[in-house]
Amino acid sequence: MSTNAEQKYPVLLRVIKKGFKTSLNKVNELQPMVFQANRIVEVSGKDISYYELIHGQPLQLNLNGPKTLRILSRLLFDSEMGTEESFRIRIKSGRKVLGTYYLSTERSSDSRVKDQPDKVPGKWRTCEVTIPSGKQVISVEIVEKGRIVLTRFKEYK
Repeated sequence: MSTNAEQKYPVLLRVIKKGFKTSLNKVNELQPMVFQANRIVEVSGKDISYYELIHGQPLQLNLNGPKTLRILSRLLFDSEMGTEESFRIRIKSGRKVLGTYYLSTERSSDSRVKDQPDKVPGKWRTCEVTIPSGKQVISVEIVEKGRIVLTRFKEYK
């Protein structure tokens, strides 16, 4: 992290690392209302479908809370990127920000994106968001420009 020498105040950052328990409750795989591209990632011979998340083009989900939304993500690495990179995902309900998640990942050695041989998916990272009661339109966006993240969505009741 770099700081500006003229900046008067320190930059404060809160980092929370959380392990996720496997839920025994009902799990549903969610599909965004509108999406640009569906990408297939091959992991150890198994094909897994992801939705492409690009800066300026948030994905939206219809949910009826209260629920827990789990977002599984993989950063797409291109040739100019290093072996480790980070990205931020912001989750909103209307104008209210439910959370901004900072995720750090590295290139995956056992997965590849079908139809995009020049891209390498990162190792998967997960965040969980508590969805408030009632009908919600949840927006998921990537904060950084020039980054592409592959995402999957699961709701837990």
